[in-house]
Amino acid sequence: MRSSEAMELLGLPAHSRPSPSEVKAAYRRMVMESHPDRVPMHQKSQAESKFKQEEDMGVGWKVYRKLDTDKK
Repeated sequence: MRSSEAMELLGLPAHSRPSPSEVKAAYRRMVMESHPDRVPMHQKSQAESKFKQEEDMGVGWKVYRKLDTDKK
């Protein structure tokens, strides 16, 4: 996964240099948007599958790790 892909996934500008706290906030925002308990009932099944897929893939951890190693 390239940094620009990771940034896009988190909704951050592709070529920015966010601080760790900005990455953490963007990740939390991404998770809350797709969390099954935070969406309307008619979107719940879609949100559950998306959330489960992201969790299974470890998307958040991969993104955070990628951005963290790029900064070093």
